[in-house]
Amino acid sequence: MNTNFKIKRWQSKKYRDGAKDQPCTMRLPCCNYNNETTVLCHQNGAGVAMKSDDFNAADMCSACHDVFDGRVYLGERYNKNRLFLEFTAARYETIINRIVRGILK
Repeated sequence: MNTNFKIKRWQSKKYRDGAKDQPCTMRLPCCNYNNETTVLCHQNGAGVAMKSDDFNAADMCSACHDVFDGRVYLGERYNKNRLFLEFTAARYETIINRIVRGILK
């Protein structure tokens, strides 16, 4: 059995660019609600030097992105488990946004 294979991650420039000027779907207490700072933020933990697939990401403003990536701490209430749950909801909202706008079919 050949174990030297690499799974190609799903990536789409059109999907990533779809975050431009969109509302933040994470909306943590620190959210700046500034659509100009929104980018597609990938879920952490994909592996060493690997990003998650583009569909495993959510539109986030710069403030929510900083908390999600661990650069800013919101307190014990927003631990890794809570952030994961918030991210999951934000991810689904992002996917629906792309379907409604015709970016994802």
